[in-house]
Amino acid sequence: MKDIILIGIDFSDTSNNALQYGVGLAKKMGADILLVWVDTTSADEDAETQHEKRLEAKHKLKALAADVEARNEGVSVRCKLRKGMVHRELAFVAKEVGARLMVIGTDGISGIEEFRIENNTFRIIAQSPCPVVSVRENYKVTDTINTLMLPIDEMKNTTDKLPLAIQLAKDIKAGIRLLNIYHPSIESLKNQTKAHSTKATKILETENVISDVDVPLHTSDPKQVVEAAVNSGVDMLVIMTNPVMSRADIPEGILAQKVIHFSPIPILSVQAKPI
Repeated sequence: MKDIILIGIDFSDTSNNALQYGVGLAKKMGADILLVWVDTTSADEDAETQHEKRLEAKHKLKALAADVEARNEGVSVRCKLRKGMVHRELAFVAKEVGARLMVIGTDGISGIEEFRIENNTFRIIAQSPCPVVSVRENYKVTDTINTLMLPIDEMKNTTDKLPLAIQLAKDIKAGIRLLNIYHPSIESLKNQTKAHSTKATKILETENVISDVDVPLHTSDPKQVVEAAVNSGVDMLVIMTNPVMSRADIPEGILAQKVIHFSPIPILSVQAKPI
């Protein structure tokens, strides 16, 4: 049975770019695609208007699916319409179908606020039962995903994202580079980061997905984390989101919002296991 990549669609340029990125992932992974549109129509709107919106969305989804299949041999696309709050409905469908990944656009410009980074992007990430790839509207999608970057810090769960990242790297034939984030002043915390990095490097070498040398960073400032990734020429930044604070992994909340807002490259958000 093929893996499923769920792609949230609201027909904006942002979600269309996410669709293009998701198609590329599906081709590399040999996965099927499920397009999901969520009807957020207010109960105040009359029944006829609601019906027309759903009918229009249904036709658009079918047209998108047909276009993707026509342009990408071997890629199968299904569609699903839901009604309710976007983050809840996407999470429900992802769990229902056992999606391996979810792909969403950020910085949406349509009137559907649930797909805007300022609103529910992080609710989608937090509630999703699977990892979520967020793609900026102005990201130029190509067929190239050569290198993933994983931040590593002193937190003991910082390597929890390794198994998923390794499997994805193998599936899309990419390498993994570490971004070692050291505490600026406390030596014992620096040593913990070094120990985690050494452990992670050995695992990556064993799995044959190591890519180039590690990148050191002595701050967890979101802008500098993103700059380090961009300057390293990587194609995806893999972070962990959970309620437990980790400087390098950018937990769900304001740091996650900042790093996703600043990042011009796609970000894969992985929910970590509790410490």
